[in-house]
Amino acid sequence: MVRAMMKKTTRKYIWVLAANALLILAVIALWQFRLHAPTLKEGGDGRYLPQAAYMAGLTEGADLRDLKGQWTLLNLWAAWCPPCLLEMPSLEKLSNEYKSKGLQVIAISLDEASSADEIKAKADKHKFGAVARNWDDKGQVYARLNPAGLPTTYLADPSGKIVHVFEGERDWSSPETRAEIDRFMYQSLDVSSGTSVNRSPARP
Repeated sequence: MVRAMMKKTTRKYIWVLAANALLILAVIALWQFRLHAPTLKEGGDGRYLPQAAYMAGLTEGADLRDLKGQWTLLNLWAAWCPPCLLEMPSLEKLSNEYKSKGLQVIAISLDEASSADEIKAKADKHKFGAVARNWDDKGQVYARLNPAGLPTTYLADPSGKIVHVFEGERDWSSPETRAEIDRFMYQSLDVSSGTSVNRSPARP
């Protein structure tokens, strides 16, 4: 009788452990999906590019507020983030091809390092160009924007308002992604009249 009860208790204990293990695995899988799955937040998140110091070009101090004045695509990345590394070449290509359209593209590394030389070494290793050679050396960019995961990319209008947020890896060369960017750059809603107006120069 006692042995039977012990066996029953043991089986119940094993089932509880198995259920907890499955729950933990499900949470981890969900977190990974949330971290890397491409998503977007329509209309941005209502914020403006904040006051946040960073090292531009790995040589001089700058501030996110200085990016105002033209359309900005701000990407946050890190060398330990595989999706970040995968999307960087297409992001650099986008920068080259959209510069004439009035879009500035800047990618800021959130890597922890003792000096800019370490960030430069990481960029050199992956043969990244000028777009990726910026560093959140004081941690202010991360603290003020507080991304849910990496990579995260913010599209801000000339006033500095974040109008679109891309979460997760993107192919910045794909027609779908570029169509989303074009939609915001070339069309904005005139709230007062309720009509759609083009406030950007004509496409080349």
